Amino acid sequence: MIKRSIAAWVAICLISGVLLYAEQIRRQYWERDREYSALFSEISAVLTQNESVLPLLSGNEDITALNKKFPHLLALEKTTGRALDAARVEPASERQYWLYNPWRQIRVRVDLAPLLNTHHAFDRLEVYYSKRSEPHSSDAFWHWARPFPQVTQPFVLSADAQPDWLGIQWVIFLAVFLGWGMVIAVGSVALWQRKARRDAEQRALYYQHARLNTLGEITAGIVHEINQPLTAVQTWIQGAQRQQKLDNPQAVSQALAAALVQTQRISALLTRFREHVVQEKVTLRETDLAQCWQQVVNLLEHERRAEHIIVTHAFAPEAMTVLADRLWLEQVLHNLLSNAIQAQ
Repeated sequence: MIKRSIAAWVAICLISGVLLYAEQIRRQYWERDREYSALFSEISAVLTQNESVLPLLSGNEDITALNKKFPHLLALEKTTGRALDAARVEPASERQYWLYNPWRQIRVRVDLAPLLNTHHAFDRLEVYYSKRSEPHSSDAFWHWARPFPQVTQPFVLSADAQPDWLGIQWVIFLAVFLGWGMVIAVGSVALWQRKARRDAEQRALYYQHARLNTLGEITAGIVHEINQPLTAVQTWIQGAQRQQKLDNPQAVSQALAAALVQTQRISALLTRFREHVVQEKVTLRETDLAQCWQQVVNLLEHERRAEHIIVTHAFAPEAMTVLADRLWLEQVLHNLLSNAIQAQ
């Protein structure tokens, strides 16, 4: 039970640990993804401002005043002779570019560095011009790339990040493992108690069956042992009835005396069975084996004569006296002789 409980706890802890670790890594991803989405929305709002403000400018505005309202606009210049179908965007530096309005022949210099230089957890973060630049190849575990919807500023926000494989909350693992340990311990105790109750019920059932079997054996033994003297009583009484009809009072007296002996034997057997059931101590006394044997032969005299059987015996001189219970010894000899007579 203990080994199985420990094995179950280890297996559940392993599965829970893997799932919990994967869940914390997944949460790291969603945190980076939320940061990426927030930054994308912020830059997209700036690009939308550029497309909204640029058509309203004439080129004569004060750049200082304009910069206070739109900090990402660094310069405002007039152009000459720029074709209407010319590119609307020209890179100026790594994170700056010129945005043209060919109809008014002006351009503004846009700086996205303040937005990209804010604190973030990305390993790489850049905005590249999709019509002239190639996507950055990366071996990072997580990668994001999403184009902005502004038609005149076809930029793509690209970012890479690596999971912080060791930056997880280990305390949660300990709490989960301890929790599973308590659950399994309580479950194991409950199962052990249930098994103990079932074993106790099973033992009680076995004990009840054993008692019934023992009672059945004792009953069968009583019926078997008493049936023989009852049969002899019946035989002697029937013989007495026949001798009475023949007006032979001496034979009638002998038959009744023999029947009385058998009834006394039945009473002694019942007494001894009662003593056996209540487990009273049996006292062994010196008993004359020849006398017991002769008593049994006399009890079975009618059966012997009916079958014309002659009984002989020969006891060793040193076995004439034995330590035994006289009634039980007579019963053993009675069973032996009775079985022998029936087997002839």
